[in-house]
Amino acid sequence: MKKTNFTPKLHGFNFRNQFKNHRFYGPIHLTFGGRCGGMVYSALDYYYHKISIPAETNLPAEGAVLSSYISSRQEKSTWNEINKWSELLINPFGWRTNEFWNWGIQETGGGELEQLKMEIDRGRPVPLGLFNAHDAIKHHQVLAIGYEGAGLDVRILVYDPNYPNQEKVLRPFSHPSDPRFDYEDSGEDDIPSKKWLTYFVDRSYSPEKPGSIPVKDISRQNLSGQNLSNKDYRGAKCIGTNFSGCTINQTDFSGANISYANFRGTNVRNSNFEDSTATKVYFYGADLKDTRLCGANLRKSNFTGADLRIALLDRAILLECNFHGANLQKSSLQSSVSNGANFYGADLSGANLRNATFRNTNLTGANLSNANISGVDFTGANLTGADFRNTNKDSAIWTTRNTSGWEKLPGYARDISIGADGSVYIIGTNGHIYRFNNSNWEDLGGSGERIAVDPQGHWWIVNGSNQIWSNARNSIPGRARDISIGANGSVHIIGTNNHIYRFKNSNWEDLGGSGERIAVDPQGHWWIVNSSNKIWSSARNNIPGAARDIGIGVDGTVCIIGTNRSDDGDVYRLDGSGWTHLDGPGIAIAVDDKGNPWVVRKNGEIWKFS
Repeated sequence: MKKTNFTPKLHGFNFRNQFKNHRFYGPIHLTFGGRCGGMVYSALDYYYHKISIPAETNLPAEGAVLSSYISSRQEKSTWNEINKWSELLINPFGWRTNEFWNWGIQETGGGELEQLKMEIDRGRPVPLGLFNAHDAIKHHQVLAIGYEGAGLDVRILVYDPNYPNQEKVLRPFSHPSDPRFDYEDSGEDDIPSKKWLTYFVDRSYSPEKPGSIPVKDISRQNLSGQNLSNKDYRGAKCIGTNFSGCTINQTDFSGANISYANFRGTNVRNSNFEDSTATKVYFYGADLKDTRLCGANLRKSNFTGADLRIALLDRAILLECNFHGANLQKSSLQSSVSNGANFYGADLSGANLRNATFRNTNLTGANLSNANISGVDFTGANLTGADFRNTNKDSAIWTTRNTSGWEKLPGYARDISIGADGSVYIIGTNGHIYRFNNSNWEDLGGSGERIAVDPQGHWWIVNGSNQIWSNARNSIPGRARDISIGANGSVHIIGTNNHIYRFKNSNWEDLGGSGERIAVDPQGHWWIVNSSNKIWSSARNNIPGAARDIGIGVDGTVCIIGTNRSDDGDVYRLDGSGWTHLDGPGIAIAVDDKGNPWVVRKNGEIWKFS
């Protein structure tokens, strides 16, 4: 394989060829798309003058310096080879079709492949004209940067402005009724407009030195009250600029730096701030309806009273922002980070908050009704008076966090249970049953996988064969996967068919349902975690959040092992309708008579919270 040093990722433009061209001939106005030849010529200009290609990833606006430069090079690339383009148009009844196609595989007698190889062998990338016999406006221009093979097996490596940062491979296809050249990965062989009859080598190119592309800088200017709609500020510097009271509809600030700018009371509807740097921007009372702020860094910006209805803030950095009283109805903040922000009284009804982070955020009095809060992290948030009606609460992490108070105990275990009398039992890593004597573990022998303790301090176990045993009654009929006993003595199991069963009159009453882990509250109601990690209870039906294990104390305190880690999940305590995050990862949990969780970690360590 022969290749030049031109690399599309390094020397090609980072935006796609989506230009629109306008030509006026008297009263006639023609519009056509693309400046492929101009982009090829311009990229070569930067390459030969050893100037870095402009870094911008967005299409330059019409009239911008780079856009005008590419346009002028487009004209040059067309007129340089106008005779060749004209010749290819003369093909009555298709008599010259095979002749033209053979140009591209001919390596002697002045064939185009011969000329291409000659240039590449000298280390020179060369522009190619691609002629489309089916559609006169689908002709194309690319840059040949390498080749391998010969004749029908030749593979021509090209930079195509329609495919930024990619290296495409042009190949001949010798179909009897439709010979053509096409990309080997196109997968579009049946679409005529994507095929080219032949190509020719443009040897008329000569380098021109590109002019500098200035960055638009309007920093610290006072533009208050002006109409700046439909402007192009992509990548511009607008640091500290005063836009207060302006009308700025459909203006593009993508990639711009607008830090410390003032947009107080500004109409910025339908504008684009994607990927902008916008720290400490003042949007107080601004109209930002249907505005795009995806990926923007808006740290410490002020949106008090702003209208952000149906705005897009996906992936935005909203750390310590102030949204006091802002209207964010049906907006999207998916995967955004709002830690430490203030949403006091904000309207987030119907918003998409999926996988967003609101740690230590003030949501006092906020309206989140009908919002999608799946996967949202509300750790440490103030949710006083917040409205969560009709929300999707699956896997949300809800309220305050407490990282202190964990104490490591001696020994190692697989499962743990605490009776209403305060007695603590574990299944050791050797399968034995152990009882805690306030300082260490007393080995009681036996063999089990899951354990529960009744109000009299008797253990009940499920062993490796799913058999049920108790030192109060010896062998118990039936088989189980998990077992729990409430403070009132009510014994429940998860059967081997995953149904919920209650022990009654020396046998098991099938209550239906489906679960993996079970706990029983002091009133004898069952609480389960199912195979989808959802939490259900015969006392309260579906419970918000997601869990792997669940435990309930004699005082009714409910604690779970969450699903926020791939192995050990953190501990959460139910407070009202939300979960308090207690850290302390584990795989099994029990709750003592003071409402404190005890956990077994994945490595077998035993910890208690106090």
